[in-house]
Amino acid sequence: MKSKFVVPCVAPELELNGQIAIIGSSGKMKNVKHGQEIDRYDEVIRFNRAPCEGYEEYVGSKTTLRIVNNHVFNNNDIKHEGYTNQPANFVRDLRNSRILYFASDLAPWAAKDTNTHSSNELHLFDYRCASVIKQHFNYPSDKFPTLGVGFICLCVMNGIVPSLFGFDTENRRRDHYWEDRPRESSYHGVNHEKELLKELDKQVKVRLYG
Repeated sequence: MKSKFVVPCVAPELELNGQIAIIGSSGKMKNVKHGQEIDRYDEVIRFNRAPCEGYEEYVGSKTTLRIVNNHVFNNNDIKHEGYTNQPANFVRDLRNSRILYFASDLAPWAAKDTNTHSSNELHLFDYRCASVIKQHFNYPSDKFPTLGVGFICLCVMNGIVPSLFGFDTENRRRDHYWEDRPRESSYHGVNHEKELLKELDKQVKVRLYG
């Protein structure tokens, strides 16, 4: 029987079933052809505008849940910030997808009927729960979880051991496998998260793949 996981702090209820692969956006994804392995997982979770098309042999083609922030859910054009391949209407163009909105700004969520297509299944993370994540995993007081590590933390706190692909733990500048991007925001504790992922892997609370 496949295990079931009801994601906490999410409404309406969001259930994941079976083995979970969480796919990061790091440029290291192009180093190893993990595509077929990733597609064998029951649940494959991706973030923001990370594409599959053109990169299937590295990142797979399957997506069962996409987690997005306020800028992406609002279909904002962010090329001026230094991103080189961010189609503004990515979320608006999705069809028959499960989407989890993960941000403190609720204005884009209030406009969900125009920001997304009616065929999509939408879920909202209660961002007040981010403070629980921060406390449990000893985040610096002025830093907040990234989408990827924030969701990983939710899994770990509930006894789920996800497989992680494309997450940086090395001392390297953050990059994306499909585009150039600006330097990371100081809003997130990226260095803290790198050390956290290594420690969770050491404790076998996640399975970290290169």
